[in-house]
Amino acid sequence: MDNLSEKVAVIIGGASGIGAATAQLFRNKGSKVLLVDINEGKGLAFQQELSRQNGEVKFIKATIDNNTELQKIINEAVRIFGRVDFIFHKATLRRVTSSKKHPIDIWRHMINVA
Repeated sequence: MDNLSEKVAVIIGGASGIGAATAQLFRNKGSKVLLVDINEGKGLAFQQELSRQNGEVKFIKATIDNNTELQKIINEAVRIFGRVDFIFHKATLRRVTSSKKHPIDIWRHMINVA
């Protein structure tokens, strides 16, 4: 995985944590990166940070809780960069509640995202 120049990586959950570290790795290896995250503030800030490192980086705010949203993300990556070589999915939801108070719809939403 030494030469990834001119490859296109879509990083879902790319605004922070493991997703951001993965985006940084792809950027350091020369890839074009599409950051996808629900957190627009962090996503745009990280896009600017990576772009200052002389790289082609774009950000889109999106959720990925269904296949339609995922297809929109892929379509957007192809529109921007012409293709997709890698998809890295690290989006998660963090909700801490008692299992007795955890409605089934929240559980299903968390499973769909992860």
